[in-house]
Amino acid sequence: MVFSEFVKKSNMKSYLSSVLRNFILLFIIFFPVGFLGSIQFSITNFVFGRFITFLAHSIFQKPIARIDFSSDSLSMFLLFGCLFLTSIVFSFIKSFRIKTKYIENLFSFYLALILLKYGFDKVFKAQFYLPEPNILFTRFGNLDRDILFWSTMGTSYLYSLILGLIEVGIAILLLIPRTKIIGAMLSCFVFLQIITINFSFDISVKLFSSLLFLISLYVSRHFWIKIWKVLKSDNVSYTSNIWLQRLGLSLKTFFVCFVVWNCISPFLAQNQFNDDLIERPFLHGAYKTISDSTEIEYVFFHRNEYTIFMNKNEKQTDFKYFITENQIVFENLKHDKIYLNYQYSEKDSLLILRNQNLNLKLKAIDWRKSKALQPLFHLMIEDVE
Repeated sequence: MVFSEFVKKSNMKSYLSSVLRNFILLFIIFFPVGFLGSIQFSITNFVFGRFITFLAHSIFQKPIARIDFSSDSLSMFLLFGCLFLTSIVFSFIKSFRIKTKYIENLFSFYLALILLKYGFDKVFKAQFYLPEPNILFTRFGNLDRDILFWSTMGTSYLYSLILGLIEVGIAILLLIPRTKIIGAMLSCFVFLQIITINFSFDISVKLFSSLLFLISLYVSRHFWIKIWKVLKSDNVSYTSNIWLQRLGLSLKTFFVCFVVWNCISPFLAQNQFNDDLIERPFLHGAYKTISDSTEIEYVFFHRNEYTIFMNKNEKQTDFKYFITENQIVFENLKHDKIYLNYQYSEKDSLLILRNQNLNLKLKAIDWRKSKALQPLFHLMIEDVE
């Protein structure tokens, strides 16, 4: 009875491994990679195109005008579903259970090609290109998060170069048999970082990057299994002096607790563990001038007790400030002070600043509604409005 259960478990494990291998293999064969030419797309479209169009129209009620496998499109998700179901069926047939030793080199080679492509794109700054003029002249808050990330990366050639060289270096490690496992292990971290970026900034290559991470995990699985065995083992050497051992443990515990407490105590005090949600100081935010007789267009009260005045030419002047009972005192870097009386109406979100030389009437702007701060997430590009 026990033996039969063991056989069943072994067969199931072997079958699931075969499903995974076949799925990755089908993905490599049929997922079109643009830099390898259009033949791959033509083959995939010939084999799956009509069926994918039928599924999109019949089941999802979303007619596909053009098959697109380059982004997180509905057609791409349906293709992956077809490949996965095909791998399940093929894995029942023992002749399609390809031996691991014949396929791992192919997986490593594929990862190396992908890393070479995107690595050199970063080295030559073809991926994160210089922001276009329309981006540079658009206010930060009006940009979507994916454009913000891409544009920020595009402003630094050095950072792009270093990332590219790292990816090219890992690709070379994957191509050399003796260093293949090191390259596969390092590629896990590269693709995990890419997945995190894609999901965090809503960049529409989430599915492709997730599959690359899965392949890198598969190729480097023996390394991670060994790491797990080391972590589970009790063969840890300690110093023979018990008092030194206890002293070292006590010191480590003290410093770790000290640092952790300093990190979390400010949040415990406010009972809030997301800095974005912590209450801001009085008057904090953005205000637009509704007075006509001034060059000042915006006034910003920063959370760190300084104020920025922006004129119509977008020139900014900042001051430290502190609030008394009915005045706001502004102080520049030369310690010159300006005293302004203020009135604030929370009902109308109106702020009035005045003295003998200045009379500003300001209207608060709901800065949290800017596009850059919206928690948007699009699983498929068809969901983007």
